[in-house]
Amino acid sequence: MVVHRVFKHIVISRIPRGHGHLDPDSKFGMISRAGHGRTLYTPQQYQGFLGKVFSKGETNFSLVNILVLPDYVKLLEDCVDPELKLLKEINTNHQWFFDAVDRTSRYPLGLKTSYRAYSENEVFEIVEHIDPTNPLCIGLEPWLTHVRTFPEDTEPPIHTLIDLPINKILVHGFKEGGVQSIETAAENFSRSFPSQADHKVDWNSFLETVPKSDFATQFVHESGILHVPLKNVLFGFCSIDTDTSVPPLESNKRTHDGKPIKERRTTSNVPHSNDTARKKPRIALNPADERDEIILSASDRADYIKNIAKLVVKKISKKQLVTLLTEVNLKTSGNKEDMLARLKGYYHNLN
Repeated sequence: MVVHRVFKHIVISRIPRGHGHLDPDSKFGMISRAGHGRTLYTPQQYQGFLGKVFSKGETNFSLVNILVLPDYVKLLEDCVDPELKLLKEINTNHQWFFDAVDRTSRYPLGLKTSYRAYSENEVFEIVEHIDPTNPLCIGLEPWLTHVRTFPEDTEPPIHTLIDLPINKILVHGFKEGGVQSIETAAENFSRSFPSQADHKVDWNSFLETVPKSDFATQFVHESGILHVPLKNVLFGFCSIDTDTSVPPLESNKRTHDGKPIKERRTTSNVPHSNDTARKKPRIALNPADERDEIILSASDRADYIKNIAKLVVKKISKKQLVTLLTEVNLKTSGNKEDMLARLKGYYHNLN
């Protein structure tokens, strides 16, 4: 936005690690206070409630339900300095400045990037203090730190952007299982409040507006909406591509350096009179165990498809139905009866 002069000066400030407050927290405080003692049963009620909360203040409030986003990572992957590490561990700095300057050989895009460790000129840092006369004594002591801004004029400049984007703007994929979680919320409401007929109608109406599968491209084709803010200003050389199929995204449980996160599951470890067996400590799990669990074997798949006309809901799980529907790009919404009927109709027409 600085390169295109939407803004001439942007400051991004981050709070130190362990800090428990962000500036937007005050807005959530308004929601919490206004909602004390109230029960909101549906998404529509929550939307109306937010409108009342924020319309009372000076903020020009509007609530937009954006369900699909552009894939900015792919769009900018060839434009951002691949060696730039500004937010990780020892490279972390808490304040960054982006300034509009004249285009020169030092700043070819007219963008000057600088940073400093903290957002104040002076801060106290708590550092480890080791007493050389007593190796067993390890303490902490405060140091007054004078905060400087880098890079200095004698140092090489930081080029956050090395080029402007010209790639196609793709749809960002939905998280795998996201649609199912929305439908589960609606089903849980129906089971918990069976007498709330009006609210059930609201939930059904809400489900009509959300994606019907985890394929984001399908939703864009059905709704005709992909919101790209300031597209003509920031991405004037980029066309929008809604034809390239984008698969659902798996949850990527990785450390900052790409290694799998070690996982473990709580286990039964309390002895009692009805179970005198010795309890074992919690066991470590392979991170891939949950994801590699076979939902639908090859033999089951072949048997279900071969006898699809006679298949009944009691013989197949919902996860297996979702798998079969996803394989042929059909909607995965609805109860098991609806899903099975959709699958039967597909293979009937195919034959």
